[in-house]
Amino acid sequence: MTTSGKAGRSAIKRPGRLIAAALLLAAIAGGLWLALKPKPEAGLPVANTTPPAPSPPLRPLPPNPPPGTKLPGEMILQAYASPGSRPQDDLHAVAHALDNLALLVKGNDPFRLGANEEFADALKGRNKAQIRFLRDDHPVFNEKGQLVDRWKTPLYIHAASRDRLEIRSAGPDQKMWTEDDLQREPDGQFLKGKDLNPTSLYLPQARPQGQPPAEASGR
Repeated sequence: MTTSGKAGRSAIKRPGRLIAAALLLAAIAGGLWLALKPKPEAGLPVANTTPPAPSPPLRPLPPNPPPGTKLPGEMILQAYASPGSRPQDDLHAVAHALDNLALLVKGNDPFRLGANEEFADALKGRNKAQIRFLRDDHPVFNEKGQLVDRWKTPLYIHAASRDRLEIRSAGPDQKMWTEDDLQREPDGQFLKGKDLNPTSLYLPQARPQGQPPAEASGR
């Protein structure tokens, strides 16, 4: 056999040996990584990396009924914010409308209790029975779909429980948490002025000279 023939066979075998050596090194490196990988300490909870389930989509609002159709809430709120009614009458009417909607829809969870917009949507038909109680263009709603008082300020509604709602108007100054606010309690009584707001929410009054005003951030 010639020298050139041996050299050719050696050249053919060399790539195979290099590949085998590379695979061996990769296997060794993988084994070292598994051996040195940090393990969770015994007794410590393992973090849950599962993403939270998305919230179910909201049901679409039922369409407005044809003109001339009488809706259940229109009679209750027919004098809402009218010159012949009082701000107290307005808040009574909103509470009465929400109470009647809950009676019509029935069940333990007739509609969502939360932000102003959720109560407004419930009256527009986003409730368990999809009952349209009011039209979108009723004076009780603003262009953002919120329930508003006669001064067009969004109402503050707090659900103390399923059937106990506190409904608050910002009053003529259109600023919430000031002295002219008016709040309807779940029992139908009204609070305003000093009976409603703590002193820290008012403008400085009867305060020792040089004392800074109290913060109202807790409300």
